[in-house]
Amino acid sequence: MANVKVTTTLADTPRKLVIKHTQVFVDEASQEDTILDISAKDYTAVAVERVWLNTANADCIATLAWEGTNDIMIVGAPFDTSAPYFDYTHGDWGGLTAEGAGATGDLIFTTSNMGGAEQATVIVEMRKIF
Repeated sequence: MANVKVTTTLADTPRKLVIKHTQVFVDEASQEDTILDISAKDYTAVAVERVWLNTANADCIATLAWEGTNDIMIVGAPFDTSAPYFDYTHGDWGGLTAEGAGATGDLIFTTSNMGGAEQATVIVEMRKIF
């Protein structure tokens, strides 16, 4: 049986998209999930403006990345329940956009070292680019 994965759209306005993705361990210590498939959208790209990331304990490693030839990490590290927050809008430069070799614009969330009903959650606030 695979890990339990739930992706929820928290906000979807003409200019903003906010998604929450949670993965709960069942029997796979490592897992990669596409949490945004840009080819299925009516806009061409997104700019990641804010990220909240939380894992069950410091042994679990979670990363958020742009999918590409070699995935391009946005944030990632082992975290505890302090729920780190990253804001990419300071300085009014507009957030992070997909870059790097073969970048598709898709967002992927990867976990490793999970066990015993542990979970990892990411919330991503994005600006739509048309």
